Amino acid sequence: MSVREFRDSQGRDWRAWDVAPDDLNARIKNEDFLAALNYTGWIVFETRNESEKRRLYPIPKGWSDLPDPELEALLERAELVPQRKLRGKQGDGGGGR
Repeated sequence: MSVREFRDSQGRDWRAWDVAPDDLNARIKNEDFLAALNYTGWIVFETRNESEKRRLYPIPKGWSDLPDPELEALLERAELVPQRKLRGKQGDGGGGR
């Protein structure tokens, strides 16, 4: 797995890493919405403060060696990943009190 850190043209700090199909556990492999990704793998882009996450597939060859501006171009093509809500937090009906 390759990991890159870079700053985009808006000054946001990002981390990017690739996820290969062999890295997935069985539960994740069975998720229908990830079915296409299970064959190719993908790149995860996540802001350093974890406020935004994106996913790009298939993995472009040599992505980890690209200059930052080209890596940002891949980021712009990546699909936004919705934030997950954690169970058990107060106010979500999960009995957090």
